[in-house]
Amino acid sequence: NSKEISLYGCLFKDLSAKLTTLNDFNQNIKFNTIIYDGQLKVNTTLVFAKADIPSQVSADLFGLDLEKLKENYPALKEKDFAGLLSANIKFNGPLLNIKDIKGNGTILISEGRLLEFEMLKGIWKILFNNFIVNDYQRIAFTQAKATFKVADQRISTDDLILKSIPADISAQGWVDFDKSINFDVIADVHQSPLVTATAVKAVHTTVLSQFAKNVVG
Repeated sequence: NSKEISLYGCLFKDLSAKLTTLNDFNQNIKFNTIIYDGQLKVNTTLVFAKADIPSQVSADLFGLDLEKLKENYPALKEKDFAGLLSANIKFNGPLLNIKDIKGNGTILISEGRLLEFEMLKGIWKILFNNFIVNDYQRIAFTQAKATFKVADQRISTDDLILKSIPADISAQGWVDFDKSINFDVIADVHQSPLVTATAVKAVHTTVLSQFAKNVVG
């Protein structure tokens, strides 16, 4: 047990861990901790008999404070975002060969202010093109949620939803381990004068990988 520990710049509090040897080569590690006011529980089984260390990992996170997280990283301090992050993740595969990892999970950001993300700005540019009146730069999404799976060196989702007062975004698609992106995106605009009357019509577009530079910055 430990009151507080810093790992890769991330601060863990009230860390408790239990190591169980299942046989000569398999070990199970469980730990609980508080990370930026969020509760994190991890259960991991590792097979040391093989060089790439096959693993099974499950993790549950509830209520991590994104605003407190960004204060600990200089590159994020000036970014305008906040919210409470919760997630459930399960994956298996070789720990030393991440390209063969497979898994699934859910993610939820609530009570959010998701404003300054280059990916969101890029989506608005592609969706509305000449119709947008620069207000996309000030849209703060208050909630984000999705289920996802990891396979074939891709993270994919069929139900990503971003909610805000002026507009919601729903999307399905994938981002691969090389940061290529392919998403189908629909914007549901609730409130003018965010966009012109022409742009308020249903918008549907495919964000192809060649747009990745615009989307992720």
